[in-house]
Amino acid sequence: RVQTMTGHRGPVRSVAISEDASIVVSGSQDETIGIWEVATGTQIQKLEGHTASVNSVALSADASTLASNSSDNTIGLWDVKSGARIRTLKEDDMRFYGIALALDASIVASGSTSGTICIWEVSSGRQIQRLDGHNDAINAVALSADGSVAASCSDDQTICIWEVRTGTLTKTLTGH
Repeated sequence: RVQTMTGHRGPVRSVAISEDASIVVSGSQDETIGIWEVATGTQIQKLEGHTASVNSVALSADASTLASNSSDNTIGLWDVKSGARIRTLKEDDMRFYGIALALDASIVASGSTSGTICIWEVSSGRQIQRLDGHNDAINAVALSADGSVAASCSDDQTICIWEVRTGTLTKTLTGH
């Protein structure tokens, strides 16, 4: 059965789905995050707290934790069930775009328009790694299942593969 979820007042910029396909999360230019029940198409939470477009959203494997980033230069970490904002992450003078959350919700990675990826420890909010290797804005980031490897793509027409623990750039893929 096909479901159409409506409720945002602006363009939807990002979407993520839970592993069991029961929940969909959306980020919108209307500065909100929608949490939807797939079976019914019902919006079960509307998260507010960003002050600009929500550009990217990501869910933990158990769909208990949500990460978002926004044009307000912040990353939001949210409890999906309660809708509470757990933590706000910010790096001065850095606009984030693209976000990935480790399956166990231990780390979050976010790419910036300056070409830097920041890796944060979710439990403390501490930045544990900064990955520099792109020459232009990062559009998306991804983490391996165990969070040990990150991938990023950029307006510089490259894809970079990183070892998260050491911050080592292990491969640059070109061809686009």
